[in-house]
Amino acid sequence: MPKLGDMIVETCPNTSKVYIGLVSEIKLDKWGHQSNVMIEWSDSFPKYYFLQRGYSGVTIHNIRSRFEVIRGGVKIQ
Repeated sequence: MPKLGDMIVETCPNTSKVYIGLVSEIKLDKWGHQSNVMIEWSDSFPKYYFLQRGYSGVTIHNIRSRFEVIRGGVKIQ
């Protein structure tokens, strides 16, 4: 699961465009799950990223073909 300060590298499966950002805020739901992971993007943001909601932490964790999580310079598997 992503943590505050992690680098997120998202590759769009349709265009192969790469988006890079840092996790800036994580909002938890009442069960403690990462319901809103907010990312500060370096340039433009991906088509399916919602500025008000961000991504679910589970989405980032489960779709490894699309998302890379880098923590302390190491890619998290």
